[in-house]
Amino acid sequence: MEDEDERASTAVRVAMDHASHGRSVAIICPAAGREDLERQLTVRDVVWRAASAGDLGPGVNVVSPQESKGLEFDAVVVLEPDDIIAEDERGHRLLYVALTRTTRYLDIVCVRLPAELTDSPHDERARPGSGAAKPPSSGQDLAGESGVSAVAGQKTTSDTQQSARPVSRRFVDLGAEEVVALLKETVAPNLWQAVLDRAGELLDQESAP
Repeated sequence: MEDEDERASTAVRVAMDHASHGRSVAIICPAAGREDLERQLTVRDVVWRAASAGDLGPGVNVVSPQESKGLEFDAVVVLEPDDIIAEDERGHRLLYVALTRTTRYLDIVCVRLPAELTDSPHDERARPGSGAAKPPSSGQDLAGESGVSAVAGQKTTSDTQQSARPVSRRFVDLGAEEVVALLKETVAPNLWQAVLDRAGELLDQESAP
């Protein structure tokens, strides 16, 4: 319980810091952590909105991974990625969606980072702490006193594209899994290659000066 309370408290603190700078913030929270999160929001007397009530806006918003698809916020705080993965058979896809809802800042608050977000599948470096501004592609854990790790950063396209670190590859893999799953659900197998070829052409057009 101590770790769970500290985790929720850290998520609320990070979200409040973003909101104090006039940013729209989403705390993307799995079901397992929702009660602890709402309790901490109440204790800190935070005004917040719930996506489940169709009430989103400036300041702090609480969103489930399933509700986050298609939404965008200035800052996103993802709470316990491991629980997001474990709670749904589409867990890896939902985690990817959650991580890409931000236009500027991404924070991950957890007891331990899953392998998908560390530099190595055997990386045990996720340790206590709270974050400072670093690109999420750096994969840096920030030390502190609690049992919770917060990895924070400014999310920019150039940082993600230019970094050669393994954690960036994991973001690419998660994105690829999302594309493949969508392709399987919506397109006949004999058209997959044609769709991918056309997607590549469209992406080239988007990136052209």
